Amino acid sequence: MKGLGRFSELRTASAAAERFIVGTLASALWAAAGVGVAVLVRG
Repeated sequence: MKGLGRFSELRTASAAAERFIVGTLASALWAAAGVGVAVLVRG
């Protein structure tokens, strides 16, 4: 959803697009780690 709001900026600036992709990947990894911890704790 956040990509739609910044589409024009991301289309013209490759550095911003790279930061967006890296930030999205980092967010996904944090979410996956949180799910992993929850699964381990819940047993």
